[in-house]
Amino acid sequence: MGLDMFLLRKVKGGNKKLEIYRALTNGDQKEEVAYWRKENWLHKWFFDNCKMIDETAVEVSEEQLKKLIEVIEQVLGNPAGAAELLPPQSGFFFGDTDIDKYYFKCLKKAKLTLTKVLEDTDFTKEQLEYYASW
Repeated sequence: MGLDMFLLRKVKGGNKKLEIYRALTNGDQKEEVAYWRKENWLHKWFFDNCKMIDETAVEVSEEQLKKLIEVIEQVLGNPAGAAELLPPQSGFFFGDTDIDKYYFKCLKKAKLTLTKVLEDTDFTKEQLEYYASW
């Protein structure tokens, strides 16, 4: 068990209610474009900054994705700001809350992943949803 986290892409205009990420909803197939496990700082950011769909999912706009990448870059440039800008979140099965080498390694990987998603998503036709399960 643990915090499993998915960034999903789908054609705009479909059903907003998320189901299991591989499900078909009103004919709209959701494509998994990113996966993380126990990155509780990222989970906190999404739920603090994006429009909630339900208790496990939020909509992620192009502007929000750009902002997240910018915040990650700020923390990587000034690690002392990590606790303020991207604080870990404790929770049942959410994983470690230390700001250590592993935390910064995960930040770097998330930045690469999110930058790729940003480049590959046509926000005029597609939307992103973040979904978590624990």
